Amino acid sequence: MQAELIINGKAYSPEYPEKLPNETPMRAALATALHDWYNDEVIRISTSGSTGAPKVITLDRDSIKGSAAATSAFFGIPEGCAALLCLPVDKIAGRMMLYRALLHNWKLTITEPVTSPLRNLKDPSFHFSAMTPMQVRKSLEQQLNGVHAIRKLIIGGAPVGTKLENDLRRTQNECYETYGMTETYTHIAVRKLTPQAEDHFECLPGVSIRKDTDGCLIVEATHLKTPVRTTDRIELIDHRHFRWLGRADYVINSGGIKFNAEQLEAAIEGMLRQRFFITGEADDLLGERIVLVVEGSLPPAAEIAAIKRRMIEIHGKYAVPRAIKTKDTFEVTSTGKIKRKLPE
Repeated sequence: MQAELIINGKAYSPEYPEKLPNETPMRAALATALHDWYNDEVIRISTSGSTGAPKVITLDRDSIKGSAAATSAFFGIPEGCAALLCLPVDKIAGRMMLYRALLHNWKLTITEPVTSPLRNLKDPSFHFSAMTPMQVRKSLEQQLNGVHAIRKLIIGGAPVGTKLENDLRRTQNECYETYGMTETYTHIAVRKLTPQAEDHFECLPGVSIRKDTDGCLIVEATHLKTPVRTTDRIELIDHRHFRWLGRADYVINSGGIKFNAEQLEAAIEGMLRQRFFITGEADDLLGERIVLVVEGSLPPAAEIAAIKRRMIEIHGKYAVPRAIKTKDTFEVTSTGKIKRKLPE
């Protein structure tokens, strides 16, 4: 049994990337990834740049194999299964989907990494795939060729919002939110979303965790040569389970009270029709003030009032944004994450 790449319904050998048809999605990046793998070349990949300037890191082959083995073991993915690659292959999530397929002889269908990757597939049926929350949202909206076509679906790249989490409960899939980053060679922990959502992440085989004096997560894994220190604040349950509290670098210290921007965003998720984020802005009196930034025009007064009420209910009156600003179009990273920049 050998791995196969499925392009427009036809199977191709990944060992000969030069023979892939011209219409192959992500052809150039795919060819580079395959060439490097089969020719024992140095494998490099760029981080997303969501918290700073993107950087290039070198991937260790044994670490790639260890990570792939942990994923297959945790999810019980059989050799030769049908899987879907719909993420950019020049970033870690898509690259690891490709390398898992090569290592475990999957039949890997490749599509463009668009917001609705299942839309144009004929009678899709997959054992496993990975998507971003946006892709899942758009696929859920489809009556045909939706996420029901994927038996086991992992969702990463950004937090899964409360509304999406609730909507997934009507599916028959096994759905999981993942936690990981380029430096950990993609996910090292998952949170089950269906049929009943769990409130914590569970580590994959070979992974253990602890936290530093600032409450940030430290990851140790048999497939990693050194521990990975993160800027993610966690509630540590034990060495294999944790609750994610948000990024330490997204903490807003307003009048001596510390708020995590991502927790504030989660409180009002689904209440605005446009994209938004919450951040801090220098303030002479408070040190920092909480600012809500929305894409496009200012929301209606009724929506703003509802947001303020919700924030008070969940986080108290001091969590209410002191300012609401608009930005015509948000800047995003290459993986679709919003860059948290205040309008100039």
